[in-house]
Amino acid sequence: MTAFAYRGMDANGRPVRGRREAADETQLRDGLLAEKVTPLTITPLVASLAPQPSTRLSLNEAQAGAFCADIARFLKSGLSLGQTLQIIETTAEQPQAARLAHHVRGELMAGRPFSAALDMLPGQTGRYLQALAKAGEATGRLTDILSGGAAALKASSAAKNRLLTMIIYPMFVMAMAAGAITLFAFVVLPALEPAFAGVTNLPTSTRVVLAAGRILRQAAPLIGLGLAGLIAAIAFVAPVRALAQRLLYGLMLSPVGLGILADTVYGSLARRLAIAIGAGVPLASAFKVSVEAIGIEALRRPLEAQEARLREGAKLSGAFAATRAPVLLVSLTKVGETASDLPRVLDEAGEAMAVRAAERTERLLALLTPAIVLSIGLVVGTIVLVVFQGLLAISQSVDV
Repeated sequence: MTAFAYRGMDANGRPVRGRREAADETQLRDGLLAEKVTPLTITPLVASLAPQPSTRLSLNEAQAGAFCADIARFLKSGLSLGQTLQIIETTAEQPQAARLAHHVRGELMAGRPFSAALDMLPGQTGRYLQALAKAGEATGRLTDILSGGAAALKASSAAKNRLLTMIIYPMFVMAMAAGAITLFAFVVLPALEPAFAGVTNLPTSTRVVLAAGRILRQAAPLIGLGLAGLIAAIAFVAPVRALAQRLLYGLMLSPVGLGILADTVYGSLARRLAIAIGAGVPLASAFKVSVEAIGIEALRRPLEAQEARLREGAKLSGAFAATRAPVLLVSLTKVGETASDLPRVLDEAGEAMAVRAAERTERLLALLTPAIVLSIGLVVGTIVLVVFQGLLAISQSVDV
């Protein structure tokens, strides 16, 4: 069998594209025509570009959310799951989504359930999609659950992007400050050292700055290699990347983070719970499905431990109170339980915490950026002042 890439037009004149295996181009063309697809181009794929028989495929939260949203949209229009996956396979802009749709459709044709067909997806995202599919199969409301899951995944992705944006600007300012200090150490101080060499009354602060500049110049290759190695380790070594993430999450969960991360995670959890419970999923199962999507272990582990309590009949508010859940979520959950309107109240709680997280993010940025700029200004200003003290000492020596 040979792998081919093709482009064509369907019966409604819409462009389609995809990749398939066939004995030759004629067989593939005949197959496409039988599906009422008019092929325009059929190109054999070289071995390095052909889809590999891997059973693993990674999707980030945004891609998984778009995949769920596409399935829910087509299912709402009355198409079957197999037809929906075939459309996604031929029209998806993301190669990962097209490959996933092709795999899942093949598994469905082989008789496996939808949830089992998603087992090629690794990590938290994969487990969450499988949990959504299982909940949909159990309740018969796959469309509603996938639609809600798509919204939750997109919200989680947007929250992570906001956190990333929050980090970028301070890091940029710190990089500019490091560049300014490096300029002083490699250009300004070496030019001034000959003038300071014969001065006997040079201030101690100036001597310290000159010595620090020499140490920095001598250690620059080692510092550069160390930073490059650290960046490479974070980017390519999974344990190091996981450690860096844990440190970052720990910082964001501390009082320094102003509760932003907790509000973001629990707000998304509340929305997922509202969708699942509203779709008729039992509370304990809905809780398990919703917690599966949490990628922060420090928050997920305590929540997972509450699933057994919920199956024994404990209230959701009590399960939240036993973890690091914000007080706002615990209080509103109690209100929802009392009013027997838990899905609506959970949705409102999720919205309230998302708004609060956004406000706190803006507040943290408003405090963090000036603090970094002020600190860096003090460091650079101190270096400049010390240099001028040395120049003043030279002037005094000449006058004497």
